[in-house]
Amino acid sequence: MKHIQKIILSFLIALFAKPQLHAVADMYFSVPTGTGTYSGDNTATGKAYKTGAGTAVFSGANTFGQVEIDAGTVSVGSASNLGNPTATIFNGTSVILKITADMNTGALTMTTAGTVQVQSGVTATLNTAPSGSNTLSVTGTGAVAVTSALAASTTPIAVSGSGTTLRVSGSGVLSSGIAPSITSGSILQLGTSSGTVASGAVTNANIASGGILYIAPGVSAPSNVLTTPTIHNGAIIQLGANSTFAQAITVVA
Repeated sequence: MKHIQKIILSFLIALFAKPQLHAVADMYFSVPTGTGTYSGDNTATGKAYKTGAGTAVFSGANTFGQVEIDAGTVSVGSASNLGNPTATIFNGTSVILKITADMNTGALTMTTAGTVQVQSGVTATLNTAPSGSNTLSVTGTGAVAVTSALAASTTPIAVSGSGTTLRVSGSGVLSSGIAPSITSGSILQLGTSSGTVASGAVTNANIASGGILYIAPGVSAPSNVLTTPTIHNGAIIQLGANSTFAQAITVVA
């Protein structure tokens, strides 16, 4: 009898016991104006939300799942500043991810349009294809680099500002949906010094008057390195020392 009672009791405990839930902990960083720095190591398991029109500088080794920029700017100098995995969601008006040291950008999700601003002398490597159909703008006097073939993407990239560079080299390939636009003074660079660049590396590039297509020194660009480019009257083709560029170009008004 006691044995049966124990079985019934165990059954009832299992039936009505509340399951243990592992809470997801989000963090909110508000910087209404100016610049505020968070230098600690944040161990939140959810998102880090950035609000306020100011700039939040993250300098610690953070483990939150991703950063969502709802307003203003987030400034980082290492992929670890953006959490684990490294990921940023753009979800506001005129929101900016500022990059101040060489690093991988991680995943970029364009819920709204947003900007990656790269500091002078810095290279931000786009190691994951951006997602979302809103435009990813690239500004600053540094470079965004693509060194591997990215998955198909429908996120347009717009490069603007004097000296702002989108660099595609090695096995780097941008899918047709990215269709980079290069405005006056900004640069689409093919290859690095004495390096290589893939056939079909860039599809649907649009280079405006004053925009620069730059073949890096010592690079031999294949005759089909660009697929269906639009090169406008007044665009500049800049050839580095000992470089070769063999592609036929049609200029449009």
